[in-house]
Amino acid sequence: MSKGKIALLGLNGCQNVHFSIEERQVSCDEEGHVTAKRHHLILVDRSCSMTPVLQELKRLLIKLLTLEEYRDDQSLVSVISYAGRGDLTLHCSRISLQSLMIDPQEVLSSIQTMTSSKGTCISEALSKALTLIRDDELSLISLHSDGYSLSTEHFDERSSLLALVSSTVGRPIRINTIAHSERSDFTLLSEVAELGGGVCIAALDLRAVYDALFNTSQSMIKGVTRPLVIQAKPRERWVLVCPPLNLVVMGEGEDRLLDLDFTGEASLYLFQFMDRESFEQSQLPELGLGTLKSQQTLLALSRSLISQRKLTWAKYALLMTRDQALIQKHLRALSVSSLKAFSLELEQRLLKPTMSEKRGHYLFNKQYLPSIIEVANLLRVHASSIWIDQCKLHQAYHPVTLKHISGTRDHHGQWTACHLTTRACDREGLVPLHDVEINQKMAAVRLTLSEQVQLYTPEGELLNEVAGIQLDDLRQMRSYCMISDGDLRIDLLWMKTSNRSLFNQLKDWGLVEGDFAPDRVFKLTWGHLPFISLEQPSLELTGLFNVLAKGRLLKSFLNAVIGDRSPQFTPDQVSALRENYISPSLRVNLPRCLAYPDLSQAILEGQVDHRTSYEIDLGNYTFPSLDLLPSASSLFKTTYRLVRGDTELQSPSLSQLGEGDVRSRKRLKTTPARTLLRPLMDELLGVDQTGELKEILKTLGVPPSLVKKMMNISRDQSWMSKKSLRSIEEARDCIRSGLRSLYRERLAPFVFYLSATGMLPDECDAQALLPEETRQLYPQFRLGKRDRSGLVFDLGEGLLITVRPIENYYTIDLTQAVHVGKQQDNEYSDQEGDQSFVSILADRSA
Repeated sequence: MSKGKIALLGLNGCQNVHFSIEERQVSCDEEGHVTAKRHHLILVDRSCSMTPVLQELKRLLIKLLTLEEYRDDQSLVSVISYAGRGDLTLHCSRISLQSLMIDPQEVLSSIQTMTSSKGTCISEALSKALTLIRDDELSLISLHSDGYSLSTEHFDERSSLLALVSSTVGRPIRINTIAHSERSDFTLLSEVAELGGGVCIAALDLRAVYDALFNTSQSMIKGVTRPLVIQAKPRERWVLVCPPLNLVVMGEGEDRLLDLDFTGEASLYLFQFMDRESFEQSQLPELGLGTLKSQQTLLALSRSLISQRKLTWAKYALLMTRDQALIQKHLRALSVSSLKAFSLELEQRLLKPTMSEKRGHYLFNKQYLPSIIEVANLLRVHASSIWIDQCKLHQAYHPVTLKHISGTRDHHGQWTACHLTTRACDREGLVPLHDVEINQKMAAVRLTLSEQVQLYTPEGELLNEVAGIQLDDLRQMRSYCMISDGDLRIDLLWMKTSNRSLFNQLKDWGLVEGDFAPDRVFKLTWGHLPFISLEQPSLELTGLFNVLAKGRLLKSFLNAVIGDRSPQFTPDQVSALRENYISPSLRVNLPRCLAYPDLSQAILEGQVDHRTSYEIDLGNYTFPSLDLLPSASSLFKTTYRLVRGDTELQSPSLSQLGEGDVRSRKRLKTTPARTLLRPLMDELLGVDQTGELKEILKTLGVPPSLVKKMMNISRDQSWMSKKSLRSIEEARDCIRSGLRSLYRERLAPFVFYLSATGMLPDECDAQALLPEETRQLYPQFRLGKRDRSGLVFDLGEGLLITVRPIENYYTIDLTQAVHVGKQQDNEYSDQEGDQSFVSILADRSA
């Protein structure tokens, strides 16, 4: 027995959270023999989604029954199959295997003739199973399913199921779940297994299915059950590591386990939270790091914290193991499946202890270094005085997405080339930097260059003008991903600047060398910098969701009102520009399509692969994401009518404002979206004066003079007037700029921190909730299908952060060399290898 204490360190090396720790060796009570009959209840999902595996599963069930009869013919078995509510079959009930095998035809025949059906109601099958159980027996329930419940009653069904599982706690019942599909609802199946004291097994092939069933039956073959008493304090968490049974069990407080029967000893780890004062006053020794014993303790603590949904603390414990491979693999886990993989590997390492060969310190260097985000923001602020050597950048840059080509494809995949091509005007390759954009939803930063181009016909003739418009300064925007999915893709740039203060700042940071000269092209390197600053992002998010929601609606409204109109050009000129791929702002936008006629075939041929990225968004207790709010056009069509005289226009659009009178529809259902957005929309359409328009314009930083003009336009309903168009465009640009500033200054730092590190800032003590749990806490929470595999963090004050894993496809041959400079000469590059968050996070003070 050993006792001690430990302080988990944050990314900046400061103590963040404290625990008392204790490790014991425990064994089953030799004098507490309990003779118990074994009862194996097999629940088989025969819903339509199980059809591909049902035939093989039936054959394996028969093999399992034969195996158990050979091992122990006195054990009891019950077999239940189920589909939708009311569609349940009891194939056999509490029959001994000896009796079953004497006359097996009736039971086995009913199993063999099992067919799939509509619907899935797991709770009904489990409820029936529980009526067959006696507390003087050791009961093991094996649930074979893909986990998906009734689609129309998903949340009620889930609540009922988990309530039934909770009723088994403390009884001699163990529930194992076996997932039979790659697309199984692992969230639900894992939760059922964990709450039921069992394990969730992913059985994705026949051999794996057989092994899973065999292991399940093995736990029922023991002749004697001996109790294992866990002595723990009321709020003390514990982790039992039992190598003889290849099992890791977790719980809280004192417990008595009847379904574990093993010889030898198991390790029991106990953890209790301590405040800083108690930690400092405690006489317990601090856990020493760097040994196998301390590593096992930290792994057990991490696994316990995951079960409590304390995800950030769990990863702090992981960082303190200094296990480079484990950290690299699981630090950024932010989805249900990745957390499941993280938990399983922690359990495997606890059961089979090994000391990693690759170890290192994973704390920020305390010597001040600017973060990559600070450098990116500096470049953004001074973008107008920066030119990038696009030739070197383009030659070495390897996109991290699917390969696209200019042109279009029809629904058959047939490619049609554009009738015009572009050529760059600047032969020296130095192109103005237009913007450095930090993605508002992902750990991504993009450099956008404004390249001057000319348009040429297929015959090689220069297109000088279109509809009387001179094309002397056509621009084409080219975007390069500097950071993607938390990995550094561009670690140096060749650039020049006319701004001495910018150069001096970069030189003070040690990122450039030499003296300033306006015409000098110099090398900027940042591959050695940390991704994020020691100064963690503050959580100044109060009221931000409503402001962003209304700002997005206003921008959407103005975009729809402007449409293709231009204050400079006539509608015919705008149409002519569009036909030649030119926007009214004289930017070239050639249509682009996938380089592959058939993406599925490209995947099969190994040209395309996919990776998981995390999309992070701000939500509230109703909407997981701002994207779920309706656009101005959608809200207009569903909430208002456009009446011309006595005739109501069908499917009205905002571009038709001025062609009739706007009126509200009657007897409309009150929805959260309408409650939030309708007051602003009412004022924009002249239905009601609510004061929302003036307030949101001021909040987004629109100048007072322009606010006054917009209020006059709204009052006079002169949205379609040519005189108003320039003011509307100016307001739209100010609103767009204001929204970007809000994202960049208040939301993006938090999103980038979470996406790049996989952890919340220290001041945010939010649990990682499963989406279904959020739906239970907040009944109005609208859960989309693709949201069910992510996580939700409740920040309080009505705000949520939702994390959604998405699959991104990319062209394999374009991602072999990730870094700009990797294949350049020594003068151009002195960095090697991919730079990920974990490698940049490492302490470089040595």
